[in-house]
Amino acid sequence: MDDKQRKAMFSKKPPLEDFEQEVFVNHLRKNKIDFFAPINENSFSFLSPKLAVMIEAKAKKMGKLKGVLDLVIFLDDFILFMEFKRRPKLLKSGKLSYTNSKTSDDQKDFIEMLKKYKYTKSVICYGYDEAIEFIKEWLWLIKSY
Repeated sequence: MDDKQRKAMFSKKPPLEDFEQEVFVNHLRKNKIDFFAPINENSFSFLSPKLAVMIEAKAKKMGKLKGVLDLVIFLDDFILFMEFKRRPKLLKSGKLSYTNSKTSDDQKDFIEMLKKYKYTKSVICYGYDEAIEFIKEWLWLIKSY
């Protein structure tokens, strides 16, 4: 996608985080990069709040952590934890707007925990193109090392 297409596509509203992650996951599959998504959402929260609370309590007892990032990606010598955030809107001036897609305190705590381990890395990406670029750079660094 060139800059002109991108401006047209994202001029009104940037795509949702889910869409961005789906595009990136397709990129990982296409390039045969191993990964998984630790699903942390509780789909019952919209259907039955009471049931959602019960499921959440059980999940917590079984080891569910708050703040776990969206994807876990296995690269040669380390494990990458990636969080997707909604990209900022592209303004008419060509500049990016402020994004209110922020990293939660639980996510910050999880990222801090990961820093204790030499074989983990974490990254927050605003859009699939930023994520793809990050992976390409890391794969290039690994191969040239």
